Amino acid sequence: MSDFPVEIICLVLTYVYTAEIEIGNETVGPLMKCADELGMCMIVEMCIDYLSNVTVDTAIMFYSIAENYDLCDIKECIYNFIIDNFTLVSRLIRATYASSASDALISGVRGTYSAFPDFVL
Repeated sequence: MSDFPVEIICLVLTYVYTAEIEIGNETVGPLMKCADELGMCMIVEMCIDYLSNVTVDTAIMFYSIAENYDLCDIKECIYNFIIDNFTLVSRLIRATYASSASDALISGVRGTYSAFPDFVL
């Protein structure tokens, strides 16, 4: 338990006493890990529900969380969202990670999806 930030512990304790929890984009991953370790299935389910509300801004982060927990249905949902919104997601990646790492990621995607013209990426 000492591996979790105080904010996450407070969220879990609040849920224990009130049956209410406030999940956010930055807390969903650590909260899910903490709840999983504590065997708190309801919090894990709420985190999974939260992950299903994917946006362009959260798609990559939520996909990573779903990947870490092997949430196949959520991963597929997010994957389809990324494909459907590929132009927006790739632009966000470039804007957020304006480095050689984003260029490598985009190059890898371009190699996988060679049907996409360069102007999309």
